[in-house]
Amino acid sequence: MTEMPAFRDRRPVEGAVGEEPWPEAVEAADVPEGAAHALALTPPVPARTGPAGLVADDGTLLATGLTWEVATGPERPVLGGNAPSVLRLPTRRARLADTGSAPCGSLLLQMAAELTTIFFPAATGPWAFFAEIPEQDGPPTLWMGLADIAAPGEFGGPSADETGPRTATPRPGPELKFESPEEALEALEQLLNITEIAGIAMRWLPVQAGMTPADTHRGQMIAGIAGISETVEMHDVGPDVPAPPGIDRDVALDASLPVFAPPRRLPVRLLAGLGIGAGAMVAAVFIVVPLIEVALRPAPPPPPEMVSVQVAPDAFGAACTTALDAWWPRITGWRLYSAGCAMAGHLPGEPVLPEPQATDRTSRAMVVWRHLVPEGGRNIILARAAAGQILATWPHESRLDEAGLALWSTASLPLTPTDGSGDGASRRDPEAIHARLAALWAHTPGAVTLQREGPGAGHVRIVTAYGTSAGANLSRAGQIPGIAPARLVEIEEGAGELLVGPVLTRELPATLFDSFRGGPSQ
Repeated sequence: MTEMPAFRDRRPVEGAVGEEPWPEAVEAADVPEGAAHALALTPPVPARTGPAGLVADDGTLLATGLTWEVATGPERPVLGGNAPSVLRLPTRRARLADTGSAPCGSLLLQMAAELTTIFFPAATGPWAFFAEIPEQDGPPTLWMGLADIAAPGEFGGPSADETGPRTATPRPGPELKFESPEEALEALEQLLNITEIAGIAMRWLPVQAGMTPADTHRGQMIAGIAGISETVEMHDVGPDVPAPPGIDRDVALDASLPVFAPPRRLPVRLLAGLGIGAGAMVAAVFIVVPLIEVALRPAPPPPPEMVSVQVAPDAFGAACTTALDAWWPRITGWRLYSAGCAMAGHLPGEPVLPEPQATDRTSRAMVVWRHLVPEGGRNIILARAAAGQILATWPHESRLDEAGLALWSTASLPLTPTDGSGDGASRRDPEAIHARLAALWAHTPGAVTLQREGPGAGHVRIVTAYGTSAGANLSRAGQIPGIAPARLVEIEEGAGELLVGPVLTRELPATLFDSFRGGPSQ
């Protein structure tokens, strides 16, 4: 993200309008026949791109919908005509058909800088970036780009003891735009099927007075992403996200991002007097030299060793039952309606709770709650006053509203390396899991159902009867290999539900888990 200091203060010129191709090769006037043939250079075809999408705080336009190419050498010169401006990185480049009159940069690089420098300095690996792009009429469109963030000390990034910005390299290919959240979520799901994503960074339009849910896709996108992959980290970035204490945003983002700049142009009249010899020299400089640079370039370092990890077996059940059996406030005038635990992405419908956040990449977040409602025949005013006194000393999160009183806290379950062995083909087959669980609850017809649609698709919901303990349900479901609990709910006298699904794994650098293999811990 800081590779191009030479372009920091240069303003791009007006480029070609719309999607017009680059001009054909131009022959110099009054050049001998052989020289004209030797100097006819055909510039590459420009990438399809749209106009800028957002405006940074310093007035720089942030372009979206770019097509990123692999940069194998320096740009060839342009002979006359107006060629598109180019944003150049050491290994990537992108072209912009219409730059406008103001400096123009990349929204993908801007968001990567926000993520690594301001919000999450330890971010490494491939990240997906989403943003809402305002439209003059109608709801905003959605944009998605991909970039690899180098680990400390790799690919020209800072050393391991530095906390400065990491090097962000856009993935080759086009950045995508979508008209609806459904299209964006479908594209993300296809991406996750073939690529392991370290996290998702999102930038939303500011919420203003008078806006309706149709004016923003934020809620639908967050819920959809959590349903597609509950293990991928999600972080908001952008100017409206406060920087951590002790970090000056203006200093951290010091306008060092590269911007689009016009390509080099060679004067045709000067070239006309050089003849065939000058043409041969130009060909040698722009053909032979790049080939030599490629031949002498050192091989890139090998990719880091990855290891498959998952939540430790029985970790959810042990943590949940321990937390529910711990001390919780008992308030006069209130009775317990429900209590339970849920992994991130599988929160209950009632009470409404915020998504928990994991403390680091080697753990998954879980929330534990108790939901209280007023007792019948009690003075509600006195009951609320008693609740207010207890909540003043409650060390965790709470909410008192018309729906009742919710008390909750968050915890992190560690991820441990796994060899991926399990129950063969039925390990990730929801139908097979449903059939085996239904056999265990055959004495209760209809208790076991398979969720086929929605955020929890592929998970099996088990409705328990009154008097059945949570530990008993967990033990019975634990007889099926290859599954893990995602939510446990107890309602009043023991009735409730258990939500289970296939064990989810993810790939992380093996260095994070050296202590499990007898090596030094990080």
